[in-house]
Amino acid sequence: MATRKEEIAAYLQAQGLKPKVEDFGVYFQYKMRNFWFLTDDEDEQYLRLVMPGIMDVDKNNLDDVLKACNKVTKDVKIAKCFVSENSDVWIACEQLLDVDPRFEDIIPRSLRIMIGAYNSFLDEIDS
Repeated sequence: MATRKEEIAAYLQAQGLKPKVEDFGVYFQYKMRNFWFLTDDEDEQYLRLVMPGIMDVDKNNLDDVLKACNKVTKDVKIAKCFVSENSDVWIACEQLLDVDPRFEDIIPRSLRIMIGAYNSFLDEIDS
């Protein structure tokens, strides 16, 4: 039986993406952005898609970044926008999966949500 990482990588590969399977998840690029599906071997029904490092954070932009993150998290379904411990902005999409998930439904919608959250973040930063 394939692991969740292998299932996700196989789906991404079938879509023409070039996933790389690592110990903690599956890396790939989509629309010129970096993404990770982070998996939890102890909880196969939990799935977290992250878009790391969308903006660096420093003391000059911290207030604007926090406002933009808060707006994205509040307004975009299942998206979380936050400042990581590395002082950069990440967007995450967390889901609880059915026992037999249909990745052809879940992954495209999750990617649309993430791109929308990213664009909303940039719009808020630019306003």
